[in-house]
Formats: sequence, structure tokens, C-alpha cells
Amino acid sequence: MQTFAKSIEENPLLIYLAALPFTPVDTLLYKTFVDHDIPWVVRGFNKAWPPLRHMFKATDSGVTSVAFFPDGTRVISTSYDHSIRVWDATTGAAILAPLIGHTGGVNCSAVSPDGLHIVSGSDDHTVRLWDANTGAEALQPMRGHSMAVLSVAFSCDGTRIASGSKDGTIQVWDAMLGCTVFPPLKGHANEVCSVTFTPDGQRIVSGSEDRTVRVWHAITGVQVLYPLAGHRSGILSVAVSSDGMQIASCSKDGTIRVWDANSGTQSLTLPEGAQIFHFLTFCPDDKHILAHGSLLDGCRIYSWDVKPGAQVYISVVHKPIHCMAVSPNNEQIVIGYCDGTVGLWDGLLSNKDVTNSEARNRDIVAMAFSPDGKRIASCSEHDFCICIWDAQLGVAAMAPLQGHEKEITSLAFSPHGNLVASGSSDKTIRLWNTTLGMEILPPLRGHEHRVSCVTFSADGNHIASGSSDRTVRLWSTTSGAQIISPLRGHNYAPGMTLFRAEQLPKTAWYQGFKGCGGTFWAFLDAQRHYFMSMWRRLSSRRHSGLELAPSWLKAKEANIQ
Repeated sequence: MQTFAKSIEENPLLIYLAALPFTPVDTLLYKTFVDHDIPWVVRGFNKAWPPLRHMFKATDSGVTSVAFFPDGTRVISTSYDHSIRVWDATTGAAILAPLIGHTGGVNCSAVSPDGLHIVSGSDDHTVRLWDANTGAEALQPMRGHSMAVLSVAFSCDGTRIASGSKDGTIQVWDAMLGCTVFPPLKGHANEVCSVTFTPDGQRIVSGSEDRTVRVWHAITGVQVLYPLAGHRSGILSVAVSSDGMQIASCSKDGTIRVWDANSGTQSLTLPEGAQIFHFLTFCPDDKHILAHGSLLDGCRIYSWDVKPGAQVYISVVHKPIHCMAVSPNNEQIVIGYCDGTVGLWDGLLSNKDVTNSEARNRDIVAMAFSPDGKRIASCSEHDFCICIWDAQLGVAAMAPLQGHEKEITSLAFSPHGNLVASGSSDKTIRLWNTTLGMEILPPLRGHEHRVSCVTFSADGNHIASGSSDRTVRLWSTTSGAQIISPLRGHNYAPGMTLFRAEQLPKTAWYQGFKGCGGTFWAFLDAQRHYFMSMWRRLSSRRHSGLELAPSWLKAKEANIQ
């Protein structure tokens, strides 16, 4: 109804023509009611409903925090405009009037385990408790911090509240009386950006700009472990797994680290990248860590498998994100955006194995068409896997091909289209079967630096590769063995390898191409092992590049055993 409400409203008697043909084909609605005796969409159709359920304007200021109620039916959001708002998680409608009381921007919020109360922290240095059903303040403002409150959390039984502040302290409050339980917890040398309770309510975990995670006894206020150190920059968010066994932290240094909650030892470091992670959480099933991070081109949501640390999901590019929360059933995400909107998303984490197939929106560094034009292989910046796409439908044809340990630099389809070769900064070439979606040989090793280019011979029996080690190497696609000794002579990394001149156009331009090794670019005839220098350098006011000569400028037999 949300998707087709306007069409149904305008043409209620034409629902079979106006709505059903455009229904995603993998949905129960489509499978039950679509009759192919009427028109239907044959290309460009969706397989599932769009993941964005609602996008609504919450405020004219940025949304600073979001949280689900325990039953997943309501969502709260806070803002720089001093307000807290409560929304219906199904319709996106406001349930209560804005909760007004803070005299400064509201930075953080949490919902009590029974769903009856909301706690908020503000730039006005106070913590406030609200009745979640009426929106009224349940207690007098809790005062004790000398600077802005950046993070708040309820204990598992709802009887205590922890708050972290820019003043570097953590306060623990009695949620019934509104008074502090013991003196402020001091130890951090800088502002406390994130606090949370362990699931049993016995410990408090805090993360700070001082680059440490600290664990405190929630009853006595004593530090339980030595500071967990390892991050090279301020920590922005901490989370505890639902079994209480693991602590996760994310930092401005671009890493996420997982710690053993009992010993304090670091068990996992997720790969460092160019992004900065602002928030993270364990998914309710404890199998994945979810985080949002920012790059120069925008914000994304990431997910990793907790045990192997493998990245399993990257979202499309979002507008700037300030905060995020996951529903208790693991099926929805609420995102607070810096422009004051709130987005409710479905299905991003509903599958047991979340894949990373359709949302690789970083810069594409290599692409290749299959010989019949039906498939496209692509890889993008900072990704270590290859996506195979259906060129007609524009959808992923299979799960990403994973195996490289560093950025992939080049791709090529075999003449029959059943194989893809990939070269990488990890110095290897890998050969993939595009029908089975798997590697068919061990990595081809021999290059001493990054592989810059790969290509197949016309019969598909050989692969030629060029590398930053200034060599060209020839490999068997059957055994993976090098057929001849490395071909040396380039002054720079080869930027392209080709097998026979008959495969090239008579004239080809490469503006400002790097890697021609002086005057000539050497190519190899795989059958006779000839070097063929087929290029001559051109230079004029309008063009500077390389042109394929109509006849060999030089051809001499290589001295190869």
C-alpha cells in the first residue's frame, strides 16, 4: 500500500494494471495474484521491495541519536533543537508531541528495558528521564556533570542509568530517585564519548577520546580491568555482545577492535581503511558487528562477521549519517541523518548470510565485458573481491569472488567467457570459473610487486601479466605454471598486455599513457616467443601518446630457453 497508494487512489479499479505488474517478482503478493494474461514487466523489474520503508523529516537541525523501543514498534530521535521525538516504526508518524525540557542540544538517548521511560543527555549538562507514554518528565533534571553529556545507557533491569560526559567522568544514577549512586567514575583523561552496561548489569564499559576502553564495576565503581589500549585515536563508540563475552570499539583511526570482556585481551582488529567509524553495535544474534562510517564520497553502513572478521556487507552511499540503531528482531535499521531526517530501513540484516554484492559504490578501478556481452566483471577501490553482473538486468549474477588479500587492479575474461583472470596488489593472479563462482587454481605467484595488467591468449590457454616489477610473465591456464622465464626490458610497470597484433585495431591512442618503457612497448607472440615492438611515440601540439604502426617496426627472436 505504501508503494502503490497513489496509483490505487487514482485508479482503484485498475489495480491489476496499475500496481501488480510492477510488484517485485519474489514477493508473495506477486506470486499469488499476477496473471500473465495481462501485461507484465519483462525487463528492469525489482526482485524485492525497496529496503527504505520511510524517510521523514524529524527536525530542521541534525538528528543526534536514535533508538528502538524493546518491542520494535516505536523509535525515538533527538536533535540539536533541544527536543526528543517518538515515532511509529511502521508508519513513521509522530506518536507524541516533542519532548521539551532541555535547554541545549540533546546528544544522546536510550529507552528503558520495559519501554516505559526514555533517558536523554544534553549540552545543558543534565540527564533527564521521561515517561515514554505521556512525554512528561518523570524526575527532576539529574545534575552532576560540569560539561555536555555525550552518552547515556540503562542497566538491564532499568534501575540504573550511566552517563558519560565531555568532562571526562561517568556518573551512575538511581533511575527511581534521580540521584547519583556513588561519586563520579574518574580515570579517563579526556571526554567520554560512549557508555554501555553489560547484559547482566554488573559492569559499565566506556570509550573515550583518550584512546582507551575502560571497564567498571557497576555496583562499586571500581575499575575491573586495566585500560584496553590499542587505538591510535579517540574512541567514538563501544558495544557489548548480548552474551557479555565481547566488547567492540570503533575509533577515529579507522579501525574496529574486539576485546575479550573477561581478560581485556584484543581478539580481533578489523582492517584499517580510509573511513572513520562513528558508531557500532553487535547485531542481536551476536554474529555480526554493524557500523556506520564516513569517507570523502559519503557515508556507508558496514557489517562484519564477528568470528573471522570478514566484511560481509557494504551499503550504498548515504547522505551524511549522524547515528544509527538496530531493531530488536534484527530486521530494521533506523538512521538519523545530519540534515534532520530519519530513515527506517528494512531487510538490510534479515538474511543469515548478508552478502556484499549489490552495493559497491566506491570508484571502479577495473572492468571487463564477457565476449558475448552478457556479463560484466568489476572491482572497486579498496575492495578485495570481484563482482559479476548480468549486463541486461543490471543485477549481480553470483556472489562476489573473494580471495585476493589486497586491491584488485585488473580483470580479463577468457575468449569463451567461462573464466575471469584478476591481478592484484597482493602480487598474485587468480583464475575464476564464472559458472561455478570459484577459483580453479591456486594463486599464480611470481611477480615481486603489484600486478598491473592481465590478458588471455586467443585460445584461452595462456595468461599474460604485467607488473610493477617491470616484467611480463606468461602462465598456463591449465596448470598455473609459468611457461617461460620473465620477460624483462620495461623501464616502468607495463600498463597493458596483449597477445597478437591481429587482435588490435590498426590505430590506437593512449593519451598520457605510462609504462611504455621508452620508445617501444613490447608484446609477446605466445606461439613463437617473439618480442614485437609495435608502437612508436607520437608528439604534437594536439596529441601525445602511442600509435600502432601498420607493420612491425622491429621483430627479433627473444633469447629465451
